[in-house]
Amino acid sequence: MREKAIMPGGTGTDSASTATNVFGKDVRRTSRLNKRKRTKPVLATVSILALAATGAGLAPASATVGPAGIAAGINISVFHNIDMVATFGWPEGQPVQVEVFRNNVPIGTATGDAFDTPDGGALEVNHGPLGAPVAGDCWEGHTPDIRPGDLVRVTSGGTVNEVIVDNLDLTGPAELNPETGDVEVRGVALTAAGAEIPLADLDSGEFRTVLADGQFRANPDAIVDDPTVLGGFIMQYKAPYNGFRSPAGSTPEERRDALLNEDGHMVGFGHTAPLPDEAMLVEGFEDASGPAAGCEGSPFARDAVTSTNPSKNLNLLTTGAATLQIGGMSFDSTAVEIQVGNLPAVPAVLSPGVGSQTWTASVPMSEVLTLPDGDVTVAMTTTRAGAALAGASAVLRKDLVAPGAPTVSPNGGAINGQRSVFITGAAGDLIRYTVGNGNQAAPTTTSGIPFTGPFNVGPGQTVKAIAVDAADNISAVTTASFTQAPPAVVTPPVVPPVTTPPAGPQVVPPVVTPPGGASSAVVPLAPSIGQARSGKAGGAKTATATWRVPRANGAILRGYEVRALKVRPGTSDKVHKLLRVAPGATALKLSLPAGTYRFQVRAISTAGGSPWSERSNKVRAR
Repeated sequence: MREKAIMPGGTGTDSASTATNVFGKDVRRTSRLNKRKRTKPVLATVSILALAATGAGLAPASATVGPAGIAAGINISVFHNIDMVATFGWPEGQPVQVEVFRNNVPIGTATGDAFDTPDGGALEVNHGPLGAPVAGDCWEGHTPDIRPGDLVRVTSGGTVNEVIVDNLDLTGPAELNPETGDVEVRGVALTAAGAEIPLADLDSGEFRTVLADGQFRANPDAIVDDPTVLGGFIMQYKAPYNGFRSPAGSTPEERRDALLNEDGHMVGFGHTAPLPDEAMLVEGFEDASGPAAGCEGSPFARDAVTSTNPSKNLNLLTTGAATLQIGGMSFDSTAVEIQVGNLPAVPAVLSPGVGSQTWTASVPMSEVLTLPDGDVTVAMTTTRAGAALAGASAVLRKDLVAPGAPTVSPNGGAINGQRSVFITGAAGDLIRYTVGNGNQAAPTTTSGIPFTGPFNVGPGQTVKAIAVDAADNISAVTTASFTQAPPAVVTPPVVPPVTTPPAGPQVVPPVVTPPGGASSAVVPLAPSIGQARSGKAGGAKTATATWRVPRANGAILRGYEVRALKVRPGTSDKVHKLLRVAPGATALKLSLPAGTYRFQVRAISTAGGSPWSERSNKVRAR
């Protein structure tokens, strides 16, 4: 087990003249000056972790240096998760070439003149220029998918400098430890050779975002070993999550929620002032490889498996297919081979031409189904410049077992008026249902209403429900039919004989008003989602959700819940914020980090929440 590294927190300063610095996400993304002006502040914010290390007289952490070494005064910084390389220490205006190699094969190159920064002449590739890019801003012709183990070579002024990319990764997501109250962020720190990087070397951990009242910046209070993973570590942010810069009006709960929900986490080593010869850092859970904003003209064709057909899960629905169709991307390849599990490799068919390519391959399903159940790796090998390079693989889940049918409660029967219905299934299964007159189609993996909470049915209606497991296997259909109950037989009350009260004062019993009527125990129908609106550019970042009151069904509304779903291209939307509003509201302006969002709304009564509304149109928080 590695030694724990305990860090000071909440007492930082932003004075670049008195402290060491780290690269900052919002600076790298949005504060780039046009390099034609030959001036740009690169290192922007303080790292308390780095202060702790340098203040104790410790040497900055070192990345894995390549065979050519790195000249004194020269720095190579690598952000492999966003395919960015920055190099510093060159004379202003001197041409600098940056190359990336994998297995001695060049996969990316960029050349430009060093521009002026407070840390000397620099070239930053795939950083994201403001305005039109100039030479060296973007990778030339193709953005490489930089990975651990790749060699980065910087050549200028007759010197060759090399660093090998280490394996730094934020595995996320940020989670709240229920026992300690710490917000915990997990990651892996290994050298290129697979050795554990000491925890004390992770001197550039940080979180940064913008809250409603201003900027929030925090270093982890501690970075501790995660013994369950080789090279694993856990960054811990402890209550009250003050950070070294917190808005005066923010609460501990707001700062905690930001740490849990934002994509502003970063970690690395060597980003200290003065810069060491080499440094590396990764940031964010949602950052992705590819051209930075402003570099879209440089195509991105990863050597990767990107799709399978009929499904990424081999299940009961797909076993009738004759072949497993596999597709992907490559760049400047002369051949591509695909291997599914331990089956023999098969050649892929490449698209014609050079540069960015696509490819397809077919494997007989009869062979695929001979593999054992479980995760099956689909690997690719591309041949480029006469060398075989491994591309990014995909994972299939071979699962032929259908889940159990869900339970509908109550499971049909005679009812008077509306009844609230609840559906349950095995943990992890998605429940889908339809409601109709009994002749409606049963739900499928893509049709029907996802069950999110109780809903109402009336006499003459039938519920059909299925469970869908993680491999897209479908259960048998559960059917619950509801009929009209016969009217209740009313027995006339027995009238007691009239008696004459005795003389004297009479005692009148008090009138007791019963609690709220039965209508307060009815689950409301779902609201109708309205047209969402993007926020105004400049100032606080906001977006507005609107909705219409649900149709009346006897429920007494207590309010609404509104949730903002952050749109993540290529994957499912993520719930970013959930707020409760008063029953009379039909719109809500939310303060959100910059990004794309959809909204959903549901009505709340004392009996529970309605189903969530449909998702709104996409809007921008700005």
